[in-house]
Amino acid sequence: MEYPESRPFKVFISLLDKWEIGGALTEAIVLDVFKALKALIESDTASGGDVGILYFYNLVAHVMVIMQVVMTASTLYEAVEPHIVWKQLLNAILNELTGDGKQNEVRITLVKTVSILIFWLTQAVRLARFILKTIHVRDEEIQTVHLPIVFSALCEALQVGILSRHIGDRSDHGPSQNQITQSSTRGSLPIVSDTVQLLHALRDEIPPSALLRRPVDEGHDSLSSGGPLQLALAFYRLDIRFPRSKIRATSQVPFVTAFEDIIFFSATCATSTTTSSDRRKTFRDLLVVSLSLLNKLVTAAGSEKEQSLVIDWNPSDWVSYLVEALETEVSVSSYRKSHLTY
Repeated sequence: MEYPESRPFKVFISLLDKWEIGGALTEAIVLDVFKALKALIESDTASGGDVGILYFYNLVAHVMVIMQVVMTASTLYEAVEPHIVWKQLLNAILNELTGDGKQNEVRITLVKTVSILIFWLTQAVRLARFILKTIHVRDEEIQTVHLPIVFSALCEALQVGILSRHIGDRSDHGPSQNQITQSSTRGSLPIVSDTVQLLHALRDEIPPSALLRRPVDEGHDSLSSGGPLQLALAFYRLDIRFPRSKIRATSQVPFVTAFEDIIFFSATCATSTTTSSDRRKTFRDLLVVSLSLLNKLVTAAGSEKEQSLVIDWNPSDWVSYLVEALETEVSVSSYRKSHLTY
């Protein structure tokens, strides 16, 4: 007897109602369950070699299966405790980012050319994006507490030790001016890029009002003094070591900390376009998506009732980094055109 693709997941959902095992079961395997759902939804069961009515039949059957699995995924996301899901996701993402990338390394050997292609998969980052983009569940706790905490924590991760080593050394006074070597960015830049894409997805799901207030009550103030990452680790009780960021002079409102961190990250990318010739396009692309994220953030805040916010940044310095990056891009483009002419 054949069972539907979604049956194992429905069994898991039914077990969640049993308080004796529901919480422990969720802690242990919830990410594996979502990974399996992701793999099933993204699989292509219809054979590319089929034609005509057979191909159409397979395609319709595949779509129906996918719709059923997506509904099961939504039911699961609603059934599990949000705190557990986002605790496990953030834990997996931060462990992915703090590692050397080798655990996500995939090697493909091309026999005919006797060469090896290496690329990096950020499984946890992509799983979080999949959940946000595929499972459309509007839960107030998720949107106003968990997503703002994760969003602001990952924004800070872009400018402290977790990802700064992927970009280059930094000082407390501004972006690094050091040359970025190929060895330090060979496998890390895709991780940075995927993280910024996840930040876009997170921002899209957070109500503007939730960006302008603290995601936790006043009782957690002592936890937030170290910044959004410290707050997230304390809130979810995660034991992950990372370099401490500088003491925040501004309030721990998600918009404020995210704005400051994205400003720093975009300035670092802008500087890197002028110092890394072999990675210029990659840093330029990162600069573009970071500026797009900054625009989303400011637009969302602008849609809310006007309020006074104190932000720690130097506009003139930031603009100078962007102008320098633009001048470098224009210079490189002009050189290429003149070189082609000859």
